[in-house]
Amino acid sequence: MFSWNVEASFVTHANKEAVWKLWSDVPNWPKWDDGLQWCSLDGPFAVGSKGELKPKGAPKVRFIMTDVRPMQGYSDLSFLPLTRLIFTHTMESLPNGKLKICHRARCKGLLAPLLWLTLRKDLLKGMPQSVQSLARLAESGEA
Repeated sequence: MFSWNVEASFVTHANKEAVWKLWSDVPNWPKWDDGLQWCSLDGPFAVGSKGELKPKGAPKVRFIMTDVRPMQGYSDLSFLPLTRLIFTHTMESLPNGKLKICHRARCKGLLAPLLWLTLRKDLLKGMPQSVQSLARLAESGEA
């Protein structure tokens, strides 16, 4: 099976509660992820809840929450033709009192090579921007 990964991280002074509040507010994901037009979640921010999101310039995508660990991280699985795209978001307290936020995307399936060609540029540019925007919003208290 074909697969690829993209990852971006950022170290911040933000606290876990502020980051968690932003992550768990699905309709407001576009506030920190400029690549998204809109997002929705049918149910609580919990494993098994399903939602939809609309990337800018692309068709809407269905997803399901696959892992939710309050104040630690979450994962969601997007359903693409013959392929799965898994986003994992984690935060880790560092010894210096700062917080490391990490966003990862893993694509696997028959169309993963094609999606790498079409999504790579946006993910390599967008993921670092998204994690930094999230951190800045959390630092500012706008969460």
